[in-house]
Amino acid sequence: RNAAQMRYLALTEGKNFLITQLIAEIAESYYELEALDNLLQIINRNVSIQTEAYEKVKNLKEYAKTNQLVVNRFQAQLLNTQNQQYTIRQKITELENKLAFLTGTHSIAVNRNSGDFMDLSLDSLQAGIPAQLLTNRPDIRKAELEMAAAKLDVKAARANFFPTLDLTAGV
Repeated sequence: RNAAQMRYLALTEGKNFLITQLIAEIAESYYELEALDNLLQIINRNVSIQTEAYEKVKNLKEYAKTNQLVVNRFQAQLLNTQNQQYTIRQKITELENKLAFLTGTHSIAVNRNSGDFMDLSLDSLQAGIPAQLLTNRPDIRKAELEMAAAKLDVKAARANFFPTLDLTAGV
């Protein structure tokens, strides 16, 4: 009976571990999404700067101040940066879909404030000695409870080898 109780508690800790992992994955995806938003803003600014530079180089070529090789290099760099834009947008869409899946919603738009991402400060967490923190993890507690249940199973199996005496009311 005690072994069954330990297994039940282990299943509860397994559920807690699953919830913890789900929350951690949602948080990681959300902050990655904010980082990609900031990266996209930087790339958008680069595209506008490179577009202006490309136009200036084209004008210089028209006035014979430079050659076609320089124009081609500026154009290639601009196209490469625009390609990065599309790649980042695709990653953002993938992460939004992942967050929708993890949260169980059908909405793809994730409300976020990416402007404050670079100013984000981390709080220091001091909860004890690292070895003591291991006992707080649900997966460690689950393993401990499963081990305790296995020990109780061994004790029950060992007790079954001994002879038993049953007393009943009849003769």
